[in-house]
Amino acid sequence: MRTLPNKAAQWLTVSILLFLLPVSSYAWEPKADDLDGTAAARAAEAVEIAVDAGKPGPAISPYVYGQFIEHLGRCIRDGIWAEKLVDRKFLQEPGKNWEPIQPAGVACNVFLDTAGAYAAPHAMAIWVRDAQGGRCGIRQGHIGLLRGKEYVGYAVLTHAGAPAPVEVRLEWGSGPDQGQSVVLTDVRHSYRRFAFRFHAGETTDSASLSLTLSSPGYLWAAGLSLMPADNVHGMRADTLALLRTLNAPIYRWPGGNFVSGYNWKDALGDRDRRPPRWSRAWKDVEENDFGIDEFVNFCREIKTEPLVVVNTGLGGAAEAAEEVEYANGSVQTRGGALRAQNGHPEPYRVTWWGVGNEMYGNWATSPPIAMPSAITRSPRRCGPSTLRSNSSASAPAESGTISSSPPAPATWTS
Repeated sequence: MRTLPNKAAQWLTVSILLFLLPVSSYAWEPKADDLDGTAAARAAEAVEIAVDAGKPGPAISPYVYGQFIEHLGRCIRDGIWAEKLVDRKFLQEPGKNWEPIQPAGVACNVFLDTAGAYAAPHAMAIWVRDAQGGRCGIRQGHIGLLRGKEYVGYAVLTHAGAPAPVEVRLEWGSGPDQGQSVVLTDVRHSYRRFAFRFHAGETTDSASLSLTLSSPGYLWAAGLSLMPADNVHGMRADTLALLRTLNAPIYRWPGGNFVSGYNWKDALGDRDRRPPRWSRAWKDVEENDFGIDEFVNFCREIKTEPLVVVNTGLGGAAEAAEEVEYANGSVQTRGGALRAQNGHPEPYRVTWWGVGNEMYGNWATSPPIAMPSAITRSPRRCGPSTLRSNSSASAPAESGTISSSPPAPATWTS
């Protein structure tokens, strides 16, 4: 570092010349001093800024810089989270995210069947009555692959009728040799998870995955998954490597406008049993594969601090307090016991919490709710935390501080 001599080390003078720039693209009415050059002369005067380099100011918090991730577009799904498929648990009917395969001459139907409900309120049903040499099922396209890369996945399936072989095929072109197939022959009358593995033969953004029957049968599909084989606990290894280079000290999640319609409990436990939801904020399917457990794991992978935002839109104070208890409570609390049951016995010790998101705008999912001391007492019971309001209108002042009143017993809404 270069050392400044004597007085220059104490005082740094910067002269800035301001020039009047002609603006021809705007309608402009000249004033008197503009006509005689007075304004131009004033603009050309030097301006002095004095900086005392020998008198340091207050320390700058490392948290002045951070990152914000939200369940929006490909920020989470196929961004941080490695899942390649959209609507993998079949929330929406055929024709939305999954194209029905119903060739001419094949007597078959593809539809949503509530009788096969597993995670969603229904399963994807494939009913083949007379195949006559054709294949019936579903397909999803616009999948990105890299040549030579390995991809792993699975299907959650059961037969409601007579067992029939099920083919899962990954295609990266239209030719018969531009894809790989796996035939599942042991699908019976209870849901099971069937794994498969593929090696991509080409680099493309237009690959497709299909699930089909070629003989009579009645199949329920509750879920499908496809990820790069090098995923790290379900997260993309390449994305994690890039995010580590940012070296951000803190990450805020799950939103954003998304949080105002988000129930954090939907994203707990077995990912294949978590209910998919329709995101009211971003008009998209939310799989709930990436919840608070995955977010904390993500933060540990890239060595950053988690900042969790609670729902002040359609949520409530009790729901928020329960989330704090789930993250930070001991196994003697109901929330901590549930976290341990999900494979995480040690408290997460989340320090930073946000209360709502931009509840003042007409884009908000719902009007702001009052966040009474139930949420502000919870951090005291579950370890040191810092609450921050994410907008001045998101909640009363009480919700932005930690209460000094004695903690009350936790109550769970469900």
